[in-house]
Amino acid sequence: LNDNRNTIYMNSESTVERGDHIRLQQVAIGKTFKKNQTHCSIQLTGEQLGILWQANKAKLDPIYYRSGILPTSTWSLQLNVNF
Repeated sequence: LNDNRNTIYMNSESTVERGDHIRLQQVAIGKTFKKNQTHCSIQLTGEQLGILWQANKAKLDPIYYRSGILPTSTWSLQLNVNF
């Protein structure tokens, strides 16, 4: 009887956390410089920067909660120079 009660409880809505969240997936900022025939542009890009807001109080990531390993942030710097 207790096993059946535990199974029902584990599959009920009372054990479900909310998954609403706002995630910062990618941000890029850049600048272009022009002087005579030379063009130079620089861009900084960040990816997988994290969760800005989430509805659950347990601070669970709704995408990566099963693995327990959160994705690492990635940063890249791009420089283009044309003569």
